[in-house]
Amino acid sequence: MDLDDSAASPARKYTARELCPVVYDRLHERAARFMAGERADHSLQATALLHEGILRLGGFDEPLWESKWHFLGAAYRAMKRQLIEHARHKGAEKAGGKLRRHDVQAIDVGDSAARDDVAALLESVERLGAEEPESAHLVNLVYIVGFTVQEAADELGFSRETAKRRLRFAKAWLGRDLHDWAPDGE
Repeated sequence: MDLDDSAASPARKYTARELCPVVYDRLHERAARFMAGERADHSLQATALLHEGILRLGGFDEPLWESKWHFLGAAYRAMKRQLIEHARHKGAEKAGGKLRRHDVQAIDVGDSAARDDVAALLESVERLGAEEPESAHLVNLVYIVGFTVQEAADELGFSRETAKRRLRFAKAWLGRDLHDWAPDGE
Protein backbone atom coordinates (compact mmCIF):
# COMPACT_ATOMS: atom_id res chain seq x y z
CA MET A 1 0.00 0.00 0.00
CA ASP A 2 1.39 3.40 -0.97
CA LEU A 3 0.07 6.24 1.17
CA ASP A 4 1.32 9.39 -0.48
CA ASP A 5 -0.33 12.67 0.50
CA SER A 6 -2.81 12.54 -2.37
CA ALA A 7 -3.96 9.01 -1.45
CA ALA A 8 -5.03 9.94 2.08
CA SER A 9 -8.75 10.49 2.37
CA PRO A 10 -9.98 12.86 5.09
CA ALA A 11 -12.76 10.40 5.98
CA ARG A 12 -10.49 7.33 5.99
CA LYS A 13 -8.55 6.41 9.11
CA TYR A 14 -5.61 4.02 9.01
CA THR A 15 -4.41 1.49 11.55
CA ALA A 16 -0.85 1.21 12.80
CA ARG A 17 -0.80 -2.27 11.24
CA GLU A 18 -1.43 -0.69 7.81
CA LEU A 19 1.01 2.17 8.28
CA CYS A 20 3.99 0.46 9.93
CA PRO A 21 5.17 -1.38 6.81
CA VAL A 22 4.88 1.83 4.78
CA VAL A 23 6.90 4.02 7.18
CA TYR A 24 9.05 1.49 9.07
CA ASP A 25 12.32 2.45 7.35
CA ARG A 26 11.70 6.14 8.01
CA LEU A 27 10.87 5.41 11.66
CA HIS A 28 13.99 3.28 12.08
CA GLU A 29 16.14 6.02 10.55
CA ARG A 30 14.71 8.57 13.01
CA ALA A 31 15.20 6.19 15.95
CA ALA A 32 18.83 5.72 14.88
CA ARG A 33 19.27 9.51 14.73
CA PHE A 34 17.78 9.85 18.22
CA MET A 35 20.14 7.15 19.51
CA ALA A 36 23.19 8.67 17.77
CA GLY A 37 23.06 11.49 20.31
CA GLU A 38 23.02 9.09 23.26
CA ARG A 39 25.98 7.63 25.11
CA ALA A 40 27.61 4.54 23.56
CA ASP A 41 26.59 2.21 26.41
CA HIS A 42 22.94 3.24 26.35
CA SER A 43 20.69 0.30 27.23
CA LEU A 44 18.22 1.08 24.42
CA GLN A 45 18.98 0.35 20.78
CA ALA A 46 17.32 2.05 17.80
CA THR A 47 15.07 -0.91 16.96
CA ALA A 48 13.95 -1.30 20.59
CA LEU A 49 13.27 2.44 20.80
CA LEU A 50 11.19 2.29 17.62
CA HIS A 51 9.16 -0.69 18.86
CA GLU A 52 8.63 0.85 22.31
CA GLY A 53 7.49 4.06 20.62
CA ILE A 54 4.98 2.23 18.44
CA LEU A 55 3.65 0.30 21.43
CA ARG A 56 3.06 3.60 23.24
CA LEU A 57 0.68 4.65 20.47
CA GLY A 58 -2.00 2.26 21.62
CA GLY A 59 -4.07 -0.20 19.63
CA PHE A 60 -2.31 -1.66 16.65
CA ASP A 61 -5.57 -2.46 14.82
CA GLU A 62 -7.57 0.63 15.77
CA PRO A 63 -8.14 3.09 12.90
CA LEU A 64 -6.66 6.18 14.57
CA TRP A 65 -4.41 7.79 11.95
CA GLU A 66 -5.47 10.31 9.29
CA SER A 67 -2.30 9.90 7.21
CA LYS A 68 1.19 8.49 7.32
CA TRP A 69 2.39 11.95 8.42
CA HIS A 70 -0.03 11.95 11.33
CA PHE A 71 1.26 8.51 12.36
CA LEU A 72 4.92 9.49 11.85
CA GLY A 73 4.54 12.58 14.01
CA ALA A 74 2.93 10.62 16.82
CA ALA A 75 5.53 7.85 16.57
CA TYR A 76 8.42 10.36 16.65
CA ARG A 77 6.98 12.01 19.74
CA ALA A 78 6.42 8.61 21.38
CA MET A 79 10.05 7.61 20.74
CA LYS A 80 11.31 10.91 22.14
CA ARG A 81 9.11 10.47 25.22
CA GLN A 82 10.49 6.95 25.67
CA LEU A 83 14.03 8.36 25.69
CA ILE A 84 13.02 11.06 28.15
CA GLU A 85 11.38 8.57 30.52
CA HIS A 86 14.44 6.37 30.29
CA ALA A 87 16.64 9.37 31.12
CA ARG A 88 14.39 10.40 34.01
CA HIS A 89 14.57 6.92 35.43
CA LYS A 90 18.37 6.88 35.15
CA GLY A 91 18.73 10.39 36.52
CA ALA A 92 16.22 10.13 39.34
CA GLU A 93 16.84 12.22 42.42
CA LYS A 94 18.24 9.23 44.31
CA ALA A 95 20.91 8.94 41.61
CA GLY A 96 21.75 12.62 41.89
CA GLY A 97 19.86 13.84 38.81
CA LYS A 98 18.03 17.16 38.78
CA LEU A 99 16.08 18.97 36.07
CA ARG A 100 17.71 22.17 34.83
CA ARG A 101 16.08 24.74 32.61
CA HIS A 102 17.95 26.69 29.97
CA ASP A 103 17.33 29.08 27.12
CA VAL A 104 14.76 27.35 24.90
CA GLN A 105 16.49 28.57 21.73
CA ALA A 106 19.72 26.89 22.82
CA ILE A 107 18.17 23.46 23.35
CA ASP A 108 19.30 20.81 20.88
CA VAL A 109 16.81 17.93 21.17
CA GLY A 110 19.31 15.52 19.62
CA ASP A 111 21.96 16.23 22.28
CA SER A 112 21.90 13.68 25.09
CA ALA A 113 23.18 16.31 27.54
CA ALA A 114 19.94 18.21 26.96
CA ARG A 115 17.52 15.36 27.82
CA ASP A 116 16.29 17.08 30.96
CA ASP A 117 15.90 20.33 29.06
CA VAL A 118 13.82 18.49 26.47
CA ALA A 119 11.56 17.13 29.22
CA ALA A 120 10.97 20.66 30.50
CA LEU A 121 10.43 21.90 26.96
CA LEU A 122 7.85 19.19 26.17
CA GLU A 123 5.93 20.03 29.33
CA SER A 124 6.01 23.69 28.34
CA VAL A 125 4.78 22.88 24.81
CA GLU A 126 1.84 21.03 26.37
CA ARG A 127 0.97 24.18 28.33
CA LEU A 128 1.31 26.25 25.13
CA GLY A 129 -1.13 23.83 23.45
CA ALA A 130 -3.79 24.67 26.00
CA GLU A 131 -3.67 28.33 24.91
CA GLU A 132 -2.42 28.18 21.32
CA PRO A 133 -2.97 24.67 19.91
CA GLU A 134 -1.83 25.51 16.36
CA SER A 135 1.41 27.07 17.61
CA ALA A 136 2.10 24.05 19.80
CA HIS A 137 1.40 21.70 16.89
CA LEU A 138 3.80 23.72 14.73
CA VAL A 139 6.53 23.51 17.40
CA ASN A 140 6.02 19.74 17.61
CA LEU A 141 6.23 19.32 13.85
CA VAL A 142 9.40 21.41 13.47
CA TYR A 143 11.36 20.62 16.63
CA ILE A 144 10.17 17.16 17.63
CA VAL A 145 9.09 15.51 14.39
CA GLY A 146 11.82 17.18 12.35
CA PHE A 147 9.79 18.81 9.59
CA THR A 148 11.22 21.84 7.85
CA VAL A 149 9.30 25.07 8.39
CA GLN A 150 7.91 24.71 4.86
CA GLU A 151 6.78 21.10 5.42
CA ALA A 152 5.10 22.06 8.68
CA ALA A 153 3.44 25.07 7.04
CA ASP A 154 2.12 22.85 4.24
CA GLU A 155 0.86 20.25 6.74
CA LEU A 156 -1.01 22.92 8.74
CA GLY A 157 -2.21 24.95 5.75
CA PHE A 158 -0.15 28.05 6.61
CA SER A 159 2.08 30.15 4.43
CA ARG A 160 5.79 29.85 5.20
CA GLU A 161 5.79 33.40 6.60
CA THR A 162 2.83 32.67 8.88
CA ALA A 163 4.59 29.54 10.14
CA LYS A 164 7.78 31.53 10.82
CA ARG A 165 5.79 34.22 12.66
CA ARG A 166 3.99 31.60 14.77
CA LEU A 167 7.31 29.91 15.58
CA ARG A 168 8.76 33.24 16.76
CA PHE A 169 5.69 33.72 18.96
CA ALA A 170 5.95 30.15 20.30
CA LYS A 171 9.66 30.55 21.12
CA ALA A 172 8.93 33.72 23.07
CA TRP A 173 6.00 32.09 24.87
CA LEU A 174 8.03 28.99 25.72
CA GLY A 175 10.96 31.11 26.87
CA ARG A 176 8.73 33.01 29.25
CA ASP A 177 7.13 29.80 30.44
CA LEU A 178 10.55 28.32 31.16
CA HIS A 179 11.47 31.48 33.11
CA ASP A 180 14.62 32.05 31.07
CA TRP A 181 13.44 34.83 28.85
CA ALA A 182 13.12 38.55 29.37
CA PRO A 183 12.45 41.03 26.57
CA ASP A 184 15.02 43.77 25.97
CA GLY A 185 14.51 46.70 28.26
CA GLU A 186 12.92 44.77 31.14
